[in-house]
Amino acid sequence: MKCYFAPMEGVTTAAFRRVHHRMFPGVDRYYTPFLTVTQTRSFTTRERREIDPGLNSGIPLAIQLQASDPADFVWAVCFLETLGYTEVNLNLGCPASTAVSRGRGAGMLADPEKLDRFFDASFTELENTGSRMAVTVKTRIGLSDPAEAPRLLEVYNRYPIRELIVHPRLRKDYYGGSPRLDIFSDWIRESTHPVCYNGDITTLHTCDELGRKFPELSCIMIGRGLLRDPALVRQIQGGAPLTGQELETYMKAVLESWIGTGVGAENAIWRMKELWSYLRPVFPDADKGFRKLRKAKRRSEYEEAAALIFQTDMISAEGICAAPVRI
Repeated sequence: MKCYFAPMEGVTTAAFRRVHHRMFPGVDRYYTPFLTVTQTRSFTTRERREIDPGLNSGIPLAIQLQASDPADFVWAVCFLETLGYTEVNLNLGCPASTAVSRGRGAGMLADPEKLDRFFDASFTELENTGSRMAVTVKTRIGLSDPAEAPRLLEVYNRYPIRELIVHPRLRKDYYGGSPRLDIFSDWIRESTHPVCYNGDITTLHTCDELGRKFPELSCIMIGRGLLRDPALVRQIQGGAPLTGQELETYMKAVLESWIGTGVGAENAIWRMKELWSYLRPVFPDADKGFRKLRKAKRRSEYEEAAALIFQTDMISAEGICAAPVRI
């Protein structure tokens, strides 16, 4: 089964990806946090740094885009192709109000006819340019009503989408409730494209359960589960579970990598706190260390807090919710 690493804003940066790919090889493809394509047809300095091929050398990487205008989307695809990338992923799943209110992300699911026109114009122009870029789509199954799902799949089936990455929730669900597996079952059966499952894969057990329910499934995308257990893909592929020593070495390497980008120690520590928020339940007896971590601003303070945490026992990630805990 192919395993993808889902984009997580503010965490799965190029500096993070380099460390994870080196220490826990096996992820078939990483996806960047989305880049928003606007009428300016430009990316910020930070965005260009994140997609710099030199900073992502050797990492199987797809660039995720948010776009609502076909011409702007085509420009971005062609630009990324000149950098040597072979896959762009159109984000139709982001539930954030800032995206939806601008008709991007899951907001594009509100009007299937408009979405149909977007794809028609985009794929027609990409063919005219001679682009060979693979276009994949990460989508939810609707905006507010499960009855929207069949019409959306009908639109997707009309176009040469390389792969559908399906998070079987509605936009209104955000990340709550249970994934709507009945609708995913319909989609995996009726889609003319390969289908990848995304949503709540947090442990080896949940992956096994998914495989039993959908034996035809050949690809999964994991986000929060890999932030809490960076060795999860290794376990899915039959390898050993994560050890405390591995995790300690990994967290030190991620900190060094972020500091190495020039963002400064305080900014890097803020990012580390975000990463630690997913790991908090794995160290149930580390209250003192996490209190120090919450207050840490300087590197010495952070390192003292991390050392205290790693002095306590790490428990198995199996069965622990992968949602972040406030740090």
